[in-house]
Amino acid sequence: MKRTLTQTALEFCKLRGTGLWLVALLSGMAAIFLSLYLVVADQGTAYTFALFTGNIISNTQSELLPCTAVFLLGQMMERERTCGALKNLLAVPLTFRRLLGVKAAACAVMTLLYSAAQWAFALAAACALGLPGLDSAAAGRAFVCIAGANLCVYLAVLPVAVLGARYAGGYAPATAFALFYGFFGSMISTRRWGVFYPTLAGSVLFPPEGAPQPGQAACALAALIVMTALGVLLLARARDRSR
Repeated sequence: MKRTLTQTALEFCKLRGTGLWLVALLSGMAAIFLSLYLVVADQGTAYTFALFTGNIISNTQSELLPCTAVFLLGQMMERERTCGALKNLLAVPLTFRRLLGVKAAACAVMTLLYSAAQWAFALAAACALGLPGLDSAAAGRAFVCIAGANLCVYLAVLPVAVLGARYAGGYAPATAFALFYGFFGSMISTRRWGVFYPTLAGSVLFPPEGAPQPGQAACALAALIVMTALGVLLLARARDRSR
């Protein structure tokens, strides 16, 4: 366990001096800006802080985080290939599947940091707009909902990210697929069977207002468990396909 934590921390050291932090930050802020646009443009809706938070979650899970998460994990592995470090790393007692697993764990932590940045900017935007319903309890609930929903999205795209990272240059088609994967979720989010769609599980399990509906929550949780199990299975059987 200690070794895994150390290796995960080292992954963050490797990210210093790269543009991946900026990519993650811009992706997270894009959801805020889209939600701000809805508040300003939609004059017919009485926006509250909870509704604003729901818009952020919806924009993140359908258009931004799926492709961002796949791109980040793929790029973290691609950098090991392009700088020639992967061959050296695999020459020591470090398997490819363990290296990829550590990078996947680092991406999960980055997802939490991504969520914290979104939450902080959401609070600042809500204060600037004077949205009703913002208090300490609502702020705490918003953090849980944003972080929980974002982690659900990460688990939903984990199989795609792992598959893409196994191949040299595989992150590009995997990112393109994740973009479609997330966007399709926004198209079916209003349908009853949309609760079975993995990237939508977060908004079902962590609604900004009210409690999750038991039937829908069970369907969403089942879809998420399937995708998580598939991602773990692919990680356990991961091999470098550079050649």
